[in-house]
Amino acid sequence: MKKPILYGCIVCPYTNKVRFALEMLKIDYKYQEIDILTGKNKNNSYLQINPQGRVPSLTTINNKNLYDSQVLLQYIEDEYKGLFPQDNYAKGLQRIWVQYFDNNIFSKYHPALAAYQENKQDLLNKLQQETFENMKFFSQNSGITQKIKLKQNCFYEGGSIPTYADVAIIPHLRIMNIFWKHFLNKDLFQSNKNDEDVLSLKQLYENIHTLESCQNVSFQFKQIPTKGDNQLVDDLINKNSFNFENYIVNFLKIKLSQK
Repeated sequence: MKKPILYGCIVCPYTNKVRFALEMLKIDYKYQEIDILTGKNKNNSYLQINPQGRVPSLTTINNKNLYDSQVLLQYIEDEYKGLFPQDNYAKGLQRIWVQYFDNNIFSKYHPALAAYQENKQDLLNKLQQETFENMKFFSQNSGITQKIKLKQNCFYEGGSIPTYADVAIIPHLRIMNIFWKHFLNKDLFQSNKNDEDVLSLKQLYENIHTLESCQNVSFQFKQIPTKGDNQLVDDLINKNSFNFENYIVNFLKIKLSQK
């Protein structure tokens, strides 16, 4: 039976949230690595799939090409079902809070990379504090703090498996957490003092990370790029030092060394 093909880069959180959704719903798919460090996303063969030259992209079982992670998540829901809550109100709330997360939390990540690269410490401190305050607001007002108190493991009220909101935010938190830890020497989820709301978001993050579907696209890769598809992966495997976090750190070191 023909499988959908997902094109992406293992460092990319937009790729990983689509992979997370496919794994969670147990959809049989093929993963094809596109090495953005070496510019394979600009090769003519890939531009035939996605003329914008970005990842991720998806070739459906009918040989139709789609791209943009939000479009792909909606396609997965329409085609396979099970990603979004059944309740339309809960679905709407998840969209509201994912949009807030994208606009007010993950939006700080790339400016923080630039501030680090340019050694603008005052700006970097400001971005870190804004990130922390926005995570506090997000956790408190989206209901995450209350869900953790009730020992619920996922974003959806009463849910025991992840849904759209979990899939959409966890890969972004993961790459932010790795950058904060290895480059800023700080815990993403801690500031000058512990905060119940932000620690609740951390607990949600850790809960989701224990799931096999999440592990399959991060720390226990189900489909690791094949040899020749990603030079950095090949180099780390040859040195017996490949793991997801180590790959992200090395990838960021290369990106941050580039002008």
